[in-house]
Amino acid sequence: MGPQVSDAAGLLDLWERASSLGPIKRALALAEAGGGDARTLLDQPYGRTGLHILDLRTSLFGSALEATATCPRCDGRVEFAVDAGWLRSHDARSIPDTEHRPPTAADLLAASRSVDPCGELRRRCLGTDDLPAAHVALLDDALAAADPLAEVLVDLNCPDCGTSFVSDLDLAAFAWAEVDARARHLLHEVDVLARVYGWTEPEVLDLTESRRAAYLRMATGEPA
Repeated sequence: MGPQVSDAAGLLDLWERASSLGPIKRALALAEAGGGDARTLLDQPYGRTGLHILDLRTSLFGSALEATATCPRCDGRVEFAVDAGWLRSHDARSIPDTEHRPPTAADLLAASRSVDPCGELRRRCLGTDDLPAAHVALLDDALAAADPLAEVLVDLNCPDCGTSFVSDLDLAAFAWAEVDARARHLLHEVDVLARVYGWTEPEVLDLTESRRAAYLRMATGEPA
């Protein structure tokens, strides 16, 4: 099943559904819009959610994810790009069948409701929260390797001060920021064109992107 958002109206519907959701439920909504099955996603390792989010993001905006990070030393702005295909190639093909497992979306939702989120995750995924710190660190590394898209870490170098650092690329937050920006731009187009031409929202959204842009320029007096 491929991405389910294929037009401007579908993007606005997704934006409306997901706007009021918390981070995990929003990620699930994005993944479902990217072709994932809602019930299956709950019980799969959380990184599999990222695969469907990448499918959605690629269908809407292309495969190049252009992002920024802040240098921890000089607070400089560091721009970088990551290719969705490269990220997919790092997904684990199988999850080891052991007593310890990577967190699922259901685990993260349960942890978010707990007074002790870290302890809840360890109890659910490691079987206990009473392990030596060194043992927990090794298990965390192993589970991260088993589900690499659950936390995407990018090695960066600051062009201003030369500092090397690691930045966390949150796929769900990144994709949502783009969906939110596109949706708000669409709403602006609908508002302007409805006021000027008397068109309804469906009539505006049925126009191709290039036609909406052309009418918007004429409505606002911008050069063609």
